[in-house]
Order: sequence, then structure tokens, then C-alpha cells
Amino acid sequence: TKAPPSPVRRAHRAVLDMLDDVLVDVATCRQSVARSLLAHKRRIGEPLRDPAREEEVRLRARARAHRRGLDPDVGERLITTLVEDATRTVPHDAGATAAAGLVRFLVPPPLVRRRWFEAFAGGPLATAAGGVGGRLLAHALAPAAREGCFEGFEGCGLAVEVRDLGVRFVVVLGPRHPSVAARERPADVVVAGSLLAFLKLVAGESDPDALFFRRELTLSGDTACGLAVRNALDRLEWPVPAGALRTFLRLAQAPPSPRPSFSERDAATWGDDAGASRVPPAPATGALPASAEGQ
Repeated sequence: TKAPPSPVRRAHRAVLDMLDDVLVDVATCRQSVARSLLAHKRRIGEPLRDPAREEEVRLRARARAHRRGLDPDVGERLITTLVEDATRTVPHDAGATAAAGLVRFLVPPPLVRRRWFEAFAGGPLATAAGGVGGRLLAHALAPAAREGCFEGFEGCGLAVEVRDLGVRFVVVLGPRHPSVAARERPADVVVAGSLLAFLKLVAGESDPDALFFRRELTLSGDTACGLAVRNALDRLEWPVPAGALRTFLRLAQAPPSPRPSFSERDAATWGDDAGASRVPPAPATGALPASAEGQ
């Protein structure tokens, strides 16, 4: 009887399964964008293949693989395979397919999103995202601070919590320019919500009052300071491409396109509902996906 895998082997297999999922999703997104570009070339009468550009892409893949400690031949073979596949078929609606593919990658189905976010939360990526978010918020709040909107609330800590990402950052209000504080700093006011809700706010897709009324965002903590923050949110100008964000949000909230059909092998591996989620059921605490056992 074959001995069960050791805990170390099971842990490694689980991580490999997750990374394989990400690789396939990223490749799918890349192919959608590449086919959109090829469809554009076809519409304006340009040749679909550009040997000089393809050589540039291959050399870039080799250089990046070398910098990352990967065999450059592996990096080149990977990119060459994707380039050849993208040029094999170019659908007429490739533009819409590319946009939908990008949205599915960035806003995946709930089960996939939960698995990704569980791996993301509390890790180095979440810390980096909090640092970027804190700097963006401090920059956006600076004009309101200079106009005296936070007079009397100097030193008040404003925390933002993106709950589905496990991201938290704190900005300390000041008379001239708010500053970013450590994420562990106690906060006087907390604004919390999902990533999608904060994107709606930043893109101007929904005003703050509507988001708070629908409970997509919540505000808790010191009442007076919270009111000053809420009033300031109405007048913020974010240093981001709002138009691109609004386009992204419209696509993200559109009805999902039908999933591609699955083979009998896929159905046997993932179950009858494979076409709906494309991932196995989340394992119970301490357990591993069944697919991890066979690697």
C-alpha cells in the first residue's frame, strides 16, 4: 500500500496547484488581449504577424527569465507557445473577449476570488497594496487639509480596510498634508468595504453618500472626525485614470459570458458544476484539494 504523502509534500503540492491556476488564468488573459490586437490589425488591413516585434518579445522573455533565475530557454518556449496560439484563431469580437478576459482575471468568480484573497491577505502583496493605497489617499486628502477641512482633527487616524483583500492602511490627518502611518496604528475613524466599492468611489461611479447608504461602505469611530472625513470624500480628486476605471467597472458588473465547455476528464476532476467555477471546492481546514494528491 502506498504511504500517504507527508505534510511537507502535501503543502508543496497545494501551493503548486494554486500557482498552476494563476498561470493558466494569466495566460488566458494574455491571449484575450493579444487576439484583440490582432483583430484590430485585421480591421485596418495590417499583417497579423510582425516578426520584428515577436523577436523583441522573445528576447524580452529570455532576459526576464535570466534575471529571475529561470532558464532563458524555458521563458522563450513559454512565450513562443502563447504567441503561436494567439495567432491561430482571431475571433471578430476579440475586443470584447479581451475586455471580458481581463475582468474575469481581475474580478474572478466568488470561489476563485476567495482562494486568491486568502493567499493575498496578510502577505507581502497586501502590505505593498496598503502602502500604495495610503499614499494615494494622503495625496487626495491634501487639498482638503490645506483648506481647513480637518481643522481641530489634527492627529486623527483614518483607517481604510479593504475587507475582501485583507488590506488595511492608516492615514494621519494633518494641517497641511496627511501622512501615512503604520497599518497597526489604532484608528479614530474606519472606512471599510469591498475592493469594488472603493473602485466605484475612486472612479466617481458612485458618490460617497450612495455607497454609505447602500452599506457598500461603512464608517465607524469618532463621530465628529468621521463627519469631516465623509464631507471631504465628496470633493476628492484621485490621481488615477478615472475613465479607465469606469470602463473596467462597467465590464466587471456586466453579466458573465458563457464559460467554455469542459471535457469528460474535466468534469470527472472538478465535478458536474466545473463550468461554473473552474476550481475545486475549497478544502476544509487542514485538508488539501483532492487534485493535490496526484502530483
